[in-house]
Amino acid sequence: MLVDREEPRPRGVFYGWWLVALAGLVMAAATGPWSLRALPIWALALVQDYNGIVGRELIRAMYILIIGGILPGPVVGYLGDRVIGIRRTVVAGLVILAGAFFFLSQTQNLLAYYAVSALMAVGATMSGWILLMTLLSRWFVHRHATALGVAHM
Repeated sequence: MLVDREEPRPRGVFYGWWLVALAGLVMAAATGPWSLRALPIWALALVQDYNGIVGRELIRAMYILIIGGILPGPVVGYLGDRVIGIRRTVVAGLVILAGAFFFLSQTQNLLAYYAVSALMAVGATMSGWILLMTLLSRWFVHRHATALGVAHM
């Protein structure tokens, strides 16, 4: 007589949930400081540093951030998926983003600020949600939507 036995459940937390937590932290670090919600804080500092001459220039920099985050998306996706892997691409993006924040503290003119904005956008795209959501999608089959929602939260 055959008895139906359940397979023993592994102990501990599924490794994918650790990746969800890590993906959430990386996305917060990659997109939080330069997102549109943080822009008023940056604007206040820029107004004080550049004696109030910021209006249009800040809007141009915001467009550079948005466009600079959109354009490299397909290249970043190809790099992460086919060429160097998701982990290496995300780490490289975080290094670029950290360097961009260092250069942001060293900017002396508006052109340098535009260049740093473009660099920040590329770094944030390389370490942002495109690759991290791909990574989580590969790890989760049953709780796919829950994992993606928790990472975005």
